[in-house]
Amino acid sequence: MIQYSNDKKPYILFPQGFNAKHFDQFPTPESSIRAEWAKYFVNEKLWRAKNNVVAENRDGEKLFAEELYWNQEKEIIYSDKYVKIQTPEEIIFGEGFEADQ
Repeated sequence: MIQYSNDKKPYILFPQGFNAKHFDQFPTPESSIRAEWAKYFVNEKLWRAKNNVVAENRDGEKLFAEELYWNQEKEIIYSDKYVKIQTPEEIIFGEGFEADQ
């Protein structure tokens, strides 16, 4: 993790990627996300993750993307790149999407 706080638009860079889990109640994660590279824009509260992005929720639904944005302020996730959504019942392929976080 490299923090650029003196930049005009401060950000935190994760050049070797990250793996984050969100817990409502420990020890079972509510959701998780991992990517091989990420950048967090501090003032905008915006995450940009790319390269083998995988997000998963507790229901076992998975989102695979080349690039993914998470706007914490607006509480949305989106991408304009190739995505694959896998649920226990189906697999959906597409290019771009937007959803509530």
